[in-house]
Amino acid sequence: MIHLKKLKKEVKPMDSSGENSPWFGGQLLTFSALEGPTDFENGLVLRTSFGRAALDVMLPFRDSIVIDNVIPVSCRMGSDWMMLEWARGGSFRLVFVNSYSILIDGDIRPLGDSSSLVLRRSGKYSLLSLPALFLPEREKAEFPTLSPDDLIRERRRWEAAAERRITAPSPGAPRAPSPRAPKALRKALTQIKGMVYAPEGRIRHRWSTPDRWPHRKMWLWDSVFHAAGVRHLDPALARDLISAVFDCQEQNGFIPHMMTPEGSSEITQPPVLGMGISLILEKSPDDSGSSHWMAELYRPLSRYLSWLEHRRDTDGDGLLEWFTEENENCRSGESGMDNSVRFDSGLPLGAVDFNSFLSQEYSLMSRFARMLGREGEAREWGEKHRALNERINRLCWDEERGFYYDYYGAGERRCSTEAVSGFMPLLCGAADPGKAARLVEALKDPGRFGAPFPVPSISLGDPGHDDDMWRGPAWVNMNWLIRRGLMLRGWNREAEALRNKTVTVLENMIRRYGTFFEYYDCREEKDPPELKRKGKCAPGESPYHQVFFDYGWSACLYLDLLQPSGSGVHSEDYR
Repeated sequence: MIHLKKLKKEVKPMDSSGENSPWFGGQLLTFSALEGPTDFENGLVLRTSFGRAALDVMLPFRDSIVIDNVIPVSCRMGSDWMMLEWARGGSFRLVFVNSYSILIDGDIRPLGDSSSLVLRRSGKYSLLSLPALFLPEREKAEFPTLSPDDLIRERRRWEAAAERRITAPSPGAPRAPSPRAPKALRKALTQIKGMVYAPEGRIRHRWSTPDRWPHRKMWLWDSVFHAAGVRHLDPALARDLISAVFDCQEQNGFIPHMMTPEGSSEITQPPVLGMGISLILEKSPDDSGSSHWMAELYRPLSRYLSWLEHRRDTDGDGLLEWFTEENENCRSGESGMDNSVRFDSGLPLGAVDFNSFLSQEYSLMSRFARMLGREGEAREWGEKHRALNERINRLCWDEERGFYYDYYGAGERRCSTEAVSGFMPLLCGAADPGKAARLVEALKDPGRFGAPFPVPSISLGDPGHDDDMWRGPAWVNMNWLIRRGLMLRGWNREAEALRNKTVTVLENMIRRYGTFFEYYDCREEKDPPELKRKGKCAPGESPYHQVFFDYGWSACLYLDLLQPSGSGVHSEDYR
């Protein structure tokens, strides 16, 4: 057994050239719940280095593993395996054995101190493991009986089956794949696999995270977007991802925005869980498992919506307000749009997106109640839906500007910030045909939301527009929501154009960087790694000051966007 010592000489970074290089930095490797037990606190998470063939250990401590100082001529990898080939001949294989160990066929040069990774050799193979203090008593760092190549073949079975399922013929017009689609599809599938944790602590179902580093935790609305893509691969897993969120629900109905096996945050996040349930029912309408599952979650979801009604309308005007904070770089983490210009004043506002999401949930709850034979409750939910839509239109719609804005109840005036949230009434049906047409005008206007890559999170013409996170860049989840709203209102051509542009940008960036990013430049002037995050672009200072790589909902929603137009969208459910 060899305890790895820190090398005094740093390895000189190699040159790499974006799309011309087979090696991409910023990609995560870890063990997935689809292969066995995971460990939230101590599981090993690696990240490909920038500028050299090396792996950075991100969790449970920081370390580095240098593979070579030469660019490989071939690099294939999943979320838990890697295969490299060298121009001079020879190869390198790496595969996760479990959450704590990786099996290696090839040369490595680990960097670290004596408390870091432990290396053992047996013949031509090496086993790199966490030290004993990080391992559960049941876990022993033993060599597997399989070779790295054999183990990699096992690890790739899920990916291969998922790819067959997602590319199988489905109802609707077939879509001609772009030349870059296979690479993006495979990346999406491997990334999704790595996002899945096993049940642990109070979380009784398989669950997902936006990224295994640095987010690590489970997030409310992210889980719904993850399920939107996963439903096409594995409906049972998609159900788990949403059920796991309810595992953390408190007795009073509250559901936190961020959860771990041991604890939670004290704020919530956009109410879209009913939409997530509906998405899975849409994909598998005759699946009795999904129907029983919906029936089990009906009451917990009802309690959550009741909690929102009683806790988030502080001024009594009938519109709910997001909780706001003092942090100028995250005024409203509860909204999911942490640093949006909308929240710069720090004042509570009747949020058009919050209320549109809630109205959509009311409509879906009415549908669920009908499915369960609860006609009286269905009528009650329907009335709540209609009443909230009326308030959204009366207080948030600006007829002159043809757009929806947040509403300051205390001052009885609308917020002047023109944000992507103003399109959310398309989802709940508040936007009648005339209003929907005005929203489409704003969507196409090059001075507002008609950016080179729509849809900017803040209008191009707004004085607060910037290239910082929710202050301007385009987000895949918002494009996905707007596309869905457009289809629900019959604007199929515009929905398809938005879908095509979004898919093209994602595939282009996969070609250039090998990953799905958190957000993208709506002006298409900067690549995602150049964009600011919460005040600055400074990855050396903090990962929270640069766009995240290998981001969950971008990969999952890409899978959903590959499906035939209008697949599973039923406007009668959102009237």
